Amino acid sequence: MSAFDLHQVVVGDLRTSNDAIPNIRCEVFLNRIDTTNLRAEVYDIIGTNAGRFLKNFIGQQVEFETIGEDGRIGFKGVVTGGQIASGSDRIGTISISEYDETWYVDRNPITSVSFAYYLAPVQIFKRRRLVCQHDTKGLLVGWRGGLNPDDNSWDEESVVYPTGIADIVFYPGLVFADEPNGDVTVREQLKAQVKLTGNPVDILTARRSVDESIASVLDVISFLEQRRCNWLKVETDARGEGGKGFLSTSYRQIATNEYSESQHIDRHFRDYQRIVPTIVEKWKLLEKSVRSDLDKAVAQMIYGAGKNQSIENQLVYWHSCLDILIRAVSGLKGRSRKSEGFSRSLICTCEDLEIPWNDLYPYLRREQVFSEEKMDFLITIYRNRIIHEGAYPEADQYPEVILENSRAKALVERLVMGLLGLYHKDSPVGKFRNF
Repeated sequence: MSAFDLHQVVVGDLRTSNDAIPNIRCEVFLNRIDTTNLRAEVYDIIGTNAGRFLKNFIGQQVEFETIGEDGRIGFKGVVTGGQIASGSDRIGTISISEYDETWYVDRNPITSVSFAYYLAPVQIFKRRRLVCQHDTKGLLVGWRGGLNPDDNSWDEESVVYPTGIADIVFYPGLVFADEPNGDVTVREQLKAQVKLTGNPVDILTARRSVDESIASVLDVISFLEQRRCNWLKVETDARGEGGKGFLSTSYRQIATNEYSESQHIDRHFRDYQRIVPTIVEKWKLLEKSVRSDLDKAVAQMIYGAGKNQSIENQLVYWHSCLDILIRAVSGLKGRSRKSEGFSRSLICTCEDLEIPWNDLYPYLRREQVFSEEKMDFLITIYRNRIIHEGAYPEADQYPEVILENSRAKALVERLVMGLLGLYHKDSPVGKFRNF
């Protein structure tokens, strides 16, 4: 990882909403493939700014910028610490949330631009081709000749999604870094590329549009994979007449959470790849309030599905997802189910969307829930005991709790797809799998 570390020393203006210090020195620490800990160390090169910095900048949102004839460097973040020490002129630390640098080759009007996004892992796009070393050709990716010397064909792993402004090409790429001893470190890196042309190209408008398109796709994949998919870096290559233009690199800090890969997704990855654009378009057409509820349900799902979450926490989060989806469907149908209780409301919600639930819950029949017995789904029984009584399952009940989590996961997927008008019993989305 250290081979991908970058260290920048810059001098420029540091600002809060109420104060500004000109000509301050910052040492910026970046990494090309990991942006979980972007930071800048601040130094008082004049020797008179330390007190002012400690008084007005600690804990504040700040912006830094330096502009020269050849380019610009800027970043945003929060001042997380400060100090006055006789042995050092370092006065503070900034946790960077966004970092941009632009280097100008020429300032002619831009007629073409390429954006290359570095993405956090996405399982449906991960590399499945052979990577091999050839004596004369070097590193080869996807060359079938590595398995069969008589086969000179290539496997293609890129996935193309058309959007309103251009195609987004997702592909499992590589990044390289030079080691001090002369070796080269190679790492897998999922990327997405978008190319635009125009006369001229409005870079800022184009970048905003591409960001929105990429975000829409990654939000849908986050739902499908139950992991937060995001981009951490984007490289911009903009050119005008004669191939002259500028290069720009942007980083942003993203959190990393541990998630387990799914054999189910590996088995059906092509089906998942095909359905993404349709879900993106349907998601955009939802009513604002329904979309807001759907976003909240997915956020709960992703947080609860984290690898480090306990089984009990997972159950509470899956229950919350179902509760939010009940509200979303109720709002869509213009009715309230607050007095019906969770189990009855959940069954009615499934019926509103024509979503089957009986196959997931063989221990429960509709008439039992709506009779005087008032039987409940086990997920709500366990959830209420945990939340209201502080009573956790007994040791021999955990297999049952794990099954309830699996059932809830499948039902959440079905309800989301039902809200989008896309549920199909033969789709891998919404299939029960015991995980």
